[in-house]
Amino acid sequence: MKQHYAVILFAALVGQATAQSGTLDPTYGNGGITILQPGDLHDVVHDVIVLGDNTSLICGVAHYNGRNSIFIAHLFNDGSLDASWGTNSGYTFFSIGEESYGYAMGLDSQGRIYVTGIAYPTLAQAVVPLVRVDGSGQPDLTFGTNGVVLYPLSDSEAEARDLAVISGDKVVLAGSLVGSDFDRDACIMRVLEDGTPDPTFGDNGITLNDHGGEDLLTCLTVMDDGSAMGAGYANENFLMKTMLFMLDADGFPVESFSSLGMLLPAIGANDHAA
Repeated sequence: MKQHYAVILFAALVGQATAQSGTLDPTYGNGGITILQPGDLHDVVHDVIVLGDNTSLICGVAHYNGRNSIFIAHLFNDGSLDASWGTNSGYTFFSIGEESYGYAMGLDSQGRIYVTGIAYPTLAQAVVPLVRVDGSGQPDLTFGTNGVVLYPLSDSEAEARDLAVISGDKVVLAGSLVGSDFDRDACIMRVLEDGTPDPTFGDNGITLNDHGGEDLLTCLTVMDDGSAMGAGYANENFLMKTMLFMLDADGFPVESFSSLGMLLPAIGANDHAA
């Protein structure tokens, strides 16, 4: 029997005088919950951006056109789908290779929308995708190929879990790749407005953190001075530990933060991760 997984979004009240904070907002969707079905089988939202007019953008993965695909959508402030947005009745899909997943989203100074995650051009290799659409959800045909740039950072697997758009509409990506030693290494990458790697950042646009174990960055923030802080986890002595990784604006580890720019906070004796 085929099972169908739908996207579920909910809104909670914050600081309302007439209702307790944290309760579901009855003006959003159906009793505070919106259910969407962008695909025909398996749909998951991974990121949400609330815009200045209280409408929102969502991105994730939906089973569309026979494969898992990146999707983006725009919702009104009542949680309903903006059917006039995008290329397919309120949605824009990117079906890349065998399958692709959208994990994180950002906006640039021109209101263009970026999504990154993981894509499989073939089943033998996973690459980092970066897609760009305009404010109405139309793929930006001046960006890569039909709005898509692929970064084959590894012979086997690479992914990005978060992104930040900075001054000059450069995009900073954080995630991981599997190196030649078959260990997973945390990485931070910066690309120019046209999607090409920034040659002034790290080693031709990318900096790796390889401390000898499995490393992965899941979130990212970029400070006003251009330095970047990634957070995730590293495996050490058979334990999963929270990891912080800090780079300066040129993509080099900040050794004043910690040796090699990496810090494993002493949080507890058991597994923990950011």
